[in-house]
Amino acid sequence: ETSSRFAIATLQLAGDETYHAVSDALMKLKPSPEEAVLRRLADSFDLDADAVFARMETDAVSEVIADNRALAQRMSINGTPTFVVEDQLVRGYMPLDGMIEIVDEVRGR
Repeated sequence: ETSSRFAIATLQLAGDETYHAVSDALMKLKPSPEEAVLRRLADSFDLDADAVFARMETDAVSEVIADNRALAQRMSINGTPTFVVEDQLVRGYMPLDGMIEIVDEVRGR
C-alpha cells in the first residue's frame, strides 16, 4: 500500500507523465519501499519528497485506494497481476506471446 500511496500522491502532485515514470520505477524497485528508499526515488524525479509524503496520508489518496479496491471487488479481482482485455480478465502472469494472442483475438485479427 505504501508504494500505491506514493504513486497516487505523485500523480496528484506532478501529473500523468511523472506518475507513469515513478510507477515504472516502483515496479523495478528491489528494496522494500521504506521512507529512505522512496525519498531517494522522489529526488531522482525532482519531486518534493516532503510534499509527496504529506500527500500520501490525505483523504484524497485514501479515496483513490478505496475506489480501486471497490472496483476490484465488483470485478472479482483478488490478485495481481490481472489484466482487463475488453470483456475478459486475464489473471496471473502471462508470457508476452500469450498476451499478444489474446489481444489479437479480441481485435479480430
